[in-house]
Amino acid sequence: MSSRRARAVTRPDVSPQLRFLKEEALRNGVASARREGENVKVLTSCPSCLQGLARFADDTGAQPDYIVVEMARHLLGEHWLEAFVSKAPAEVVDKERDKVQAAREQAATLG
Repeated sequence: MSSRRARAVTRPDVSPQLRFLKEEALRNGVASARREGENVKVLTSCPSCLQGLARFADDTGAQPDYIVVEMARHLLGEHWLEAFVSKAPAEVVDKERDKVQAAREQAATLG
């Protein structure tokens, strides 16, 4: 983005217009994607985009989320995060303990 465009976005007389245009475009997209009784998710992989989309969530009804989180939910189930967190520490500890044991055994044979 050129510096001229960057300055325009932050100008008090331009910024509200841009916000309104973004919100209107998002609202129209959500309306066209919404099915009866279903929520609409807007997926992204960009942290800044997620933050920006979250600002419009209340006004548009869209739920922003990371695409990898949605993929994990579909592939691994609704409680994938809890399952991952509960398993990760034990698996990591076991793996590291096995590495230490193998290194000790190797050191003992060498020396």
